[in-house]
Amino acid sequence: MHSLMLSEHHPQSRRIWRAAQRTALALSCSFVSLGGVIALAQSDTIPSANRRDHVYDPNREILYITTSAGELERFHLPSRTMLAPLEVGQSLNGLDLTPDGNALYIAENTPGNASNTVYNIDLTTGNITAMPFVQDSQQEAGVWDICIASNDSAFITTRYAGAGKVPLRQLHLDDGTFEIRRDAPRPGGFVTQDAGIVRSADYGTLFFSEWRLSSGPIYRYESDSDTFADSVNTSFSTTSPISALSRNGAFIAHELSGSISIRNADQIEIASLSGFDGGVIFSPVDDILWVGDQNRDEIVAFDTATWTEQFRVDAGIDLQPSFAMGNGVMSITDDGRTMFVSVDAGVQVITLVPPMELEITPRVLQSGSMGQLEITQGKPHTDTYIVYSMHRGSTYVPALDIELDLHQPRLLGHAIRSDSSGRLSKQFTVPSLRPKRVFVYLQAAQSQLKSNVFEVEVKR
Repeated sequence: MHSLMLSEHHPQSRRIWRAAQRTALALSCSFVSLGGVIALAQSDTIPSANRRDHVYDPNREILYITTSAGELERFHLPSRTMLAPLEVGQSLNGLDLTPDGNALYIAENTPGNASNTVYNIDLTTGNITAMPFVQDSQQEAGVWDICIASNDSAFITTRYAGAGKVPLRQLHLDDGTFEIRRDAPRPGGFVTQDAGIVRSADYGTLFFSEWRLSSGPIYRYESDSDTFADSVNTSFSTTSPISALSRNGAFIAHELSGSISIRNADQIEIASLSGFDGGVIFSPVDDILWVGDQNRDEIVAFDTATWTEQFRVDAGIDLQPSFAMGNGVMSITDDGRTMFVSVDAGVQVITLVPPMELEITPRVLQSGSMGQLEITQGKPHTDTYIVYSMHRGSTYVPALDIELDLHQPRLLGHAIRSDSSGRLSKQFTVPSLRPKRVFVYLQAAQSQLKSNVFEVEVKR
């Protein structure tokens, strides 16, 4: 093991830390095979027998869950508690959160008198506004799905009393008006009932799938240009398949009868993952596709560069075959570390990557002696920074996109590269101090990831 000087005056430490704060480090998480199932750090089941769809709010750290009973259920992740539900409508389907995190838009499944309804919830005030629109025909039923784009608009799909086609509508969020998109790839701007919509994490791309047609048409929408790509036939008609887009829209994952079709931005199939039918979602921060294995009740990580399996996480509950607004619906936190999966009993909360842990021994250090630093559960093959301070507090480091829990932290030595399992171990020399006794707080940080704060006592 290499020695690491603990000194706030270390010139290399100052240069690296200032450089780290100036430079936007692109430290993506390149996971490697860990040889089996990762032990679950923590899992819970949110009891929600009537759950339909869900979305995570990173600003408030709340998972919003629509229900067929018309309530919006709310789960607070840090405390792992249910908040009081909001009475919204009669029976709710899809929902989405605006990019600024200030509003929710929710689909009402129950049609009105010649009209359908979308709800707007102002999350800063709690106000709920019904936004009705005229049905295209007497057969058009309630609203099925809704997805928000980055251009201040949302797309909605509706249901049909029987089997038929319905208009594809765009909701303009600035003025609350609805527009039928006649330029959509399907003839006349019509889509089949219950068409699914998903979006990329950056809201730049939307993906549509029409599962009730035997041709199984799919197509993309780009927010920047406000245009649709041509429709592509998959020749699969499956029951309410679940789809996902990568964080920047570069890849599409689309469930097709027990396998997952991987397509590029041109909608060309580039890979197929067989034997999976338990849900699918991309990480919003890492090059990972998460897939539900309903046969082994595990969540599987695939590398999006090679489409090879990297590792598995025990779901902690029975997974069932997935379908839209039902089992297998997935949401994920903005840091990519916690997943929510719809199951028979409600929504399962799964910790995908256990929190990074920092430990220092001995806990009481002597000036001039050696100390031992251990980090576990970090990102593999990633530069790791150890910082220290005399005070707890809050300091945002833009280069790492992380808010540390220390006041004006200083860098301990230079960046250390974690190994293939996200671990590292280093020795350091305790410097001489003027005070006879001082307490020091230390914390480890990687890109978008931080450890616990560890307190040590240093004696002269």
